[in-house]
Amino acid sequence: MLYTTADSTPAVFDAGLHALEREHGGHLAVRRRYNAQAGQLQDMDILGLLPAAESESLFSVCGSERFTDRVERTLLASGKSPDRIRVERFVY
Repeated sequence: MLYTTADSTPAVFDAGLHALEREHGGHLAVRRRYNAQAGQLQDMDILGLLPAAESESLFSVCGSERFTDRVERTLLASGKSPDRIRVERFVY
């Protein structure tokens, strides 16, 4: 799981994500990325985060329309099956 936000201050779900990591052991890895430090997420960043077991992976993408569109396009362009991608967009 990639959890990205502006910086670590508003990471409101961080405690819950730590709990999920503990609960699910080796089946869930949360990667945290803070845009203030790393810059905006780019296609190469997304491709670099893809898990090794790609054919069995389910990709759940949640965020702004701009963010989810970019991640979904990148996943599809890399050959991921559309039926393995779930998208939930925030509406402001």
